[in-house]
Amino acid sequence: MFTYEEMIKEREIAEKSIEPRVLKVFKEHKEELFSFMPIENQTGKPRKSYVYEWQTGDGKIFYVGKGVGNRINHIVYDELKNDTEDGVYNKLNKEFGISGVKVIEGLTDWEAAIYEIYQIWLREQQGEILLQTIDATSYWGNINEMEDLLEKEEIKPFVYLMPYHKRYYNYKEEDFRFDECEIKNSKGIYLYSFKNDDLKQKATKYFENQGIKVYKSHCKAVDTVFVAGLITSQQYLWLKKKNCKINHIKQLGI
Repeated sequence: MFTYEEMIKEREIAEKSIEPRVLKVFKEHKEELFSFMPIENQTGKPRKSYVYEWQTGDGKIFYVGKGVGNRINHIVYDELKNDTEDGVYNKLNKEFGISGVKVIEGLTDWEAAIYEIYQIWLREQQGEILLQTIDATSYWGNINEMEDLLEKEEIKPFVYLMPYHKRYYNYKEEDFRFDECEIKNSKGIYLYSFKNDDLKQKATKYFENQGIKVYKSHCKAVDTVFVAGLITSQQYLWLKKKNCKINHIKQLGI
């Protein structure tokens, strides 16, 4: 057991071992960001880590990370290489150009973890949309919550504008509207994002009774897509690229 005086002394020794900029951030944001991370003595630990950012050619920060060695280049070797042609990373690179920069170097792994958390928080406070948070549970949790409201008919059908579309491409909600519902001249329909099998069967029967073929995949014969639930602006743009009309099943009152 340490006495109070010994604990204070150990803390003072630990603070002196921490990179000054990291220590400043740690102390200033202890309660809001680092309450779960006890201070650690960094004496003798390797200082090979750094915190980095990637930004577009017009200065928008889209990624914050930490690492050692060539980790900063994973955006090029992993994200760009494995991304689809119309994927988020490739589109940013093609339209704006992207580049990475080290924000702070010569850190221990603990210090880098602290500064990465701070840098992510800072950039989000400044209004940046970081791509590593797109798949976060809380993010999709909000979408699922809106889908529940839509199913209960507490809100009207709409296309969810992805924050990065608004930030990087200046899209607005009015850019994502469902088309006028005119199925008389439709040659083929594809049912997209139907999670309820009963609703899907009901919709299929409705269209077939109108003499319209419903396809199981989005093939070339499809000229109209009917959506159930909520879709994002990313899904909307993907569907529009296939030159089809986009309707919501609630437009038919089904």
